[in-house]
Amino acid sequence: MAEDLYDILGVSRRATEDEIRSAFRKLANANHPDVNPNNSAAAERFKKITAANDIMQSEISPISDVRGTADYKRLLLRQLFRAHFVEMLRVG
Repeated sequence: MAEDLYDILGVSRRATEDEIRSAFRKLANANHPDVNPNNSAAAERFKKITAANDIMQSEISPISDVRGTADYKRLLLRQLFRAHFVEMLRVG
C-alpha cells in the first residue's frame, strides 16, 4: 500500500498551504543528501518528501493561473508525469 502524501510530510489533511510548505522545508533540510552524505535511507526519504510536496503543490495551485495553451499543455503533462510517479511509488 502506498504511503499517504500527508503522512510523508507529517501534516494533517486540514493543513494549510503554509503548513505544508513549512513541513516540507523542515523535512527536506533534515534529509537532504548534502546534509547526510553516504546515507542512502535519508536520500530515499528526501526523494519521497520532494515528490509528495511537488504533487501536493500542484493540487493546491489552481489551473486558472495558467496562461496560454502551451502552458496548459505543460501543466497537463506535468500532472500526468506526477500521477505516473505516484504509481511507481506504490509499486516500489
